[in-house]
Amino acid sequence: LDGAVELALSPDGRFLYVTSVGDDAVQIFSRNPADGFITPVEAVAVGDGPYHVHVSNDEEGARLVVALWTGDAIKVFSRDRLTGKLTPLAGQAALAPDGPVYLVSTPDDRFVYAALYDGAGVQQLQSVRLAPVLENLSPASVTVGGGDFVLTVNGAQFYADSKVLWNGAPLTTSFLNARQLRA
Repeated sequence: LDGAVELALSPDGRFLYVTSVGDDAVQIFSRNPADGFITPVEAVAVGDGPYHVHVSNDEEGARLVVALWTGDAIKVFSRDRLTGKLTPLAGQAALAPDGPVYLVSTPDDRFVYAALYDGAGVQQLQSVRLAPVLENLSPASVTVGGGDFVLTVNGAQFYADSKVLWNGAPLTTSFLNARQLRA
C-alpha cells in the first residue's frame, strides 16, 4: 500500500476501502466488525492518482466512487455487498473534471459533488439510477374479490421514491429498504 490517502467503510462495516496514490489502486480489506481486525482482499487498479473514495449512502453501499486527482477523472464501481469486490460500472460515461480531490453525495445519492484542486471549484454530477430488479411477490397470489391485501415486493435496487404499479396505476408504496417495498 503505497501512499494511502483516504479511507471509506461499507455501510455494514465489513469492508474498508483505501486509496493508494502510489499504486494507482483502491485496496480492499475485509474487516471483522467484532474486533476491527482487517485482512487484505485485493488491490483494484482504478487509474492515475486515486485520492478520495466514497461509498454510496444506500443501505447496501452498492456503488463506490473514486476521485482520480492526477488522472483528472472520477470512476464509479459497483460494489458486491457479500465479497466487497469492485466492478467498473457498465456504461459509465467518461467523467473528466479538472483534478477532483474530494467527493460527497446527497443522502439519496442522486447528486455527487467533487472538489476540484486544479480547477479551484466544485463540480456537480448527477448519478444514474440502477434499474430495479424484481425477485418475488408476497403473497404470490390472492383470491379474486377476496378484499384488500398488503403486497410485499422483494428484489434489489429500490429507492425511497420507488412506486409499485398495479395495472399501470401507482399504489401507495412504503419503502422498507433497497431490497423491499410494501404496497
